[in-house]
Amino acid sequence: MTYYDAKSPNVTNAKLLEKSVNSIRTIMEADLSWLDKAFGVAYRGQRKDVTGKTIIFPETYENNKDDRYVLFPNDKYKAYSFVDVLDPVEFIYQDEAVKSIYHAFKYNIAIIIYCNLNRIDNTNDLRSVQANIEQDIINCLARGMDAGKFILKLKTKYNRDISKIFEGYDISKVGEQFLAQPYCGFRFECELYLREGCYSANTYIKTKY
Repeated sequence: MTYYDAKSPNVTNAKLLEKSVNSIRTIMEADLSWLDKAFGVAYRGQRKDVTGKTIIFPETYENNKDDRYVLFPNDKYKAYSFVDVLDPVEFIYQDEAVKSIYHAFKYNIAIIIYCNLNRIDNTNDLRSVQANIEQDIINCLARGMDAGKFILKLKTKYNRDISKIFEGYDISKVGEQFLAQPYCGFRFECELYLREGCYSANTYIKTKY
């Protein structure tokens, strides 16, 4: 597992979910001055510990060649975020007559933000800083996320139970110092609606032999 200073590049030639996530990341990095990194969709990494138990953790990477970056709680950044995609994805048809041409989708996603409150603001009470951070996040996610390309709807929020914030991943290997103040985390579960663009030919075309 690596905690180097990872870059967070947008996915090139992105479509569907990845294209929308690129937009969400751009908005978050522009609006949240205290956010160091807005990572994209996390992959589920798996490794075995010394006992043979499989540890599942969120990870991202800059490209197909570089070492992957683990997105578990750490003190590399004062704040970072990433997106977790929750199966299943729903197909939505408003008009049966065009269902074979255009599709609309509903994705269930979670936006996870992890912070070191002292590094963000060490002059005020930690609870006050956390409340201000939470308000900033809600302001960011609740507005400006409907530009005609996708709609993001906030559904639920978690910020007390770290195992719930990182649900689906095994945080048992995370140091206890990262699970209490001045560290804190948020999990915003959302519905993301999007519609594919005009019909285009397949990206990968079968070669004729």
